[in-house]
Amino acid sequence: MRPYLRVANVQEARIDISDVLEMNFEPDEAARFLLEAGDVLLNEGQSYELVGRPAIYRGEIPGACFQNTLIRFRPSSETVLSEFALIVFRAYMRTGRFRQEAQQTTNIAHLSLGRLSVIEFPLPPLPEQKRIVAKAGELMRLLDDMEGKQAKKQQTETRLRAASLSALISSSEPAGFATALGRVTSNFDVLFAGSETVQVLRRAIFGIGCRGSLVQRNNEDGTGRDVLRNVGVERKSWASTASERGNREVSRLLSKLDEQTVSAPNAAIPEHWVWTTLLAVCQQVVDCHNKTAPYSSSGISLVRTSNIRDGKLLLNGVKYVSQETYARWSQRCPPAPGDVIFTREAPMGEAAVIGPGLKLCLGQRTMLLRPFTGLLDPKFLLIAIRDPAFQARMTEAAVGSTVKHLRVGDVESLWIPLPPFAEQLRIVAKVEHLMMLCDELEDKLLQTEDAAAKVASAVVAEVVG
Repeated sequence: MRPYLRVANVQEARIDISDVLEMNFEPDEAARFLLEAGDVLLNEGQSYELVGRPAIYRGEIPGACFQNTLIRFRPSSETVLSEFALIVFRAYMRTGRFRQEAQQTTNIAHLSLGRLSVIEFPLPPLPEQKRIVAKAGELMRLLDDMEGKQAKKQQTETRLRAASLSALISSSEPAGFATALGRVTSNFDVLFAGSETVQVLRRAIFGIGCRGSLVQRNNEDGTGRDVLRNVGVERKSWASTASERGNREVSRLLSKLDEQTVSAPNAAIPEHWVWTTLLAVCQQVVDCHNKTAPYSSSGISLVRTSNIRDGKLLLNGVKYVSQETYARWSQRCPPAPGDVIFTREAPMGEAAVIGPGLKLCLGQRTMLLRPFTGLLDPKFLLIAIRDPAFQARMTEAAVGSTVKHLRVGDVESLWIPLPPFAEQLRIVAKVEHLMMLCDELEDKLLQTEDAAAKVASAVVAEVVG
């Protein structure tokens, strides 16, 4: 039995001996595949971006052979340094030169010995190779030092960001929130390293807005219980009118309300707010027509789950349905401006408000939430859905072993906090202002990243120029 190296052992510029296998080699095979210190090994079969990944074998495991999924390059000591060949091969891997010659299959790119042999190889005199290797080593040590410092910097930023956001999230009064937010924004360059971290801030704002910490209470607004009582009055009036018009959704909705028995969350909300389910507070909660709609070249926009992201409707590249299809798919409740479209699968929990002048058709795996006008603001409902606490409750309610999804009854039973209507409007205005601030911060980050990229390009040009 002999140890042998395979693709997993050949990482970029290093041999990984943490998992070396053994197998029998016939004497002629052992002679052919035996490694010598200074051999450069390249991955023959790899992912497209890593094909040709090289490393120098330095005798880490005496008597080791190599598998035929690797290519061995054995430089002549009189013409080529192993370290110089490694620099060349790493450059070819990084710049895509190996990819140009590799043969691509379904998942793996192959760089055969024949394909490698036709690739050009720069060959300066040995003394110059030594100078190049020495300079490259110096630069790599500098980069390693910079990476170490960057890692420590990122760890510090992570701790500071966590502490700042913790102070923000734990604020129980608007004044405390304003102070914590001021610290975050004034130290944004230190706390946030990429646009993805701004999403953390956005989610924190949604959560705070649903805990009553964003705006001051006005006693003249009334209470959330007042809103629910008024919802009951409005529902009775709507149900009477709708029944007279032959709307079969009414009896179904009222029956579900009578049967709904779910426990409210234990999370604290202001005493003048109240917990309510989506079914209890909305005029209608309607599932889509659960069948794939036939598309047409033009007509009415069909909103699928892929058209809803981050609280927005994305209608570029939207599919269309005919008026006939729209009428059939929307017979239970035609979507109208001010309705909220909610996805219950693939992915679940995305939502967006239908804007003015839009006529839309619900696609599969979507639901329509219709608030009572003047009692539940659709934009506040959207904030409540985007609240991380709501998303956590939603995930807990989801079913499915492979792809998590929500049943219609699960969506109807999801809880949201309900403040007075006037307070809802103040929360919406505050959140929209803060979202504009987040947009500005993201733009600033993108400009910083662009400037950093230009500096990096200039440094590279200086080094190689």
